[in-house]
Amino acid sequence: MNMKKKMKRFAKILVASLVVAGFCPTGIPTPINSVVEVQAATKAKVPTCAAKQTVRVVGAFGGPNGNGGAKTILDIPECYIFIRNLSSNAKITNIKSSNKKIKATKRKGLNALELSSTLMPMPFDETDLVGASSTISFRVTQNGKQYKLSCKIKVAEKKSPFSKLTVGSKNYASYFNGCMYVQEKPMKGKKKIYVKMAPGYVLDSIDMLSSKNGKYTNKKIKNGSTVNLTSCNQISVSYHTTKKPVNYKAPSKWFGQVESPLHNYNSLMFQ
Repeated sequence: MNMKKKMKRFAKILVASLVVAGFCPTGIPTPINSVVEVQAATKAKVPTCAAKQTVRVVGAFGGPNGNGGAKTILDIPECYIFIRNLSSNAKITNIKSSNKKIKATKRKGLNALELSSTLMPMPFDETDLVGASSTISFRVTQNGKQYKLSCKIKVAEKKSPFSKLTVGSKNYASYFNGCMYVQEKPMKGKKKIYVKMAPGYVLDSIDMLSSKNGKYTNKKIKNGSTVNLTSCNQISVSYHTTKKPVNYKAPSKWFGQVESPLHNYNSLMFQ
């Protein structure tokens, strides 16, 4: 083989080896699939929250034997501003509310801020929060970056979760508009208890608390059953909503009287 043919053969082998190895201008061989791997790398997710949110509010006691009072209790689950894409090691700081009557704090175990009233309970303060508004702003620090978030909230009265809540022939459902507890005079004898939830709510259980000679007993009763109310102190109805808030995520830790932020209860009290 002459010199000219040898040079041509060497050039072909060199070109083939560069194609297989992946030629790099720096002279360092680069794997062919390295570009694909770079393109497939995922970007860090940005935390977000709802831009606007309606928060429901209730008062403590109402009903035919109640004393009414200001509505200052921001109710679950709407009292939470849930944050999407919040890292487990994220820090939330610089939390501010444009309305001094409403405050926001980070709720442990939830990817959310919890809203509450700064007003003193009655009889110290009779200011009603129905119709109030506020802008909640805060800063999220995660993955080495800072993000400024805000949510405009409007406070509205919570409507009754019941279409019907009857004791005997009397329907107490409407009394629970804007109230946690409805007060009624003590009753005697047997009465039928029936509950029908409003759209968007599911009945979980009905409990009856009774007392006799200073001893209290609690028992679950079937919906539509007839019970003796002579020594009954209260009937509590537990339920949950089917409408999850925007960005809702089940809590990693939960501290409360109910099962989750989606659960709640109301009571008819005889006193």
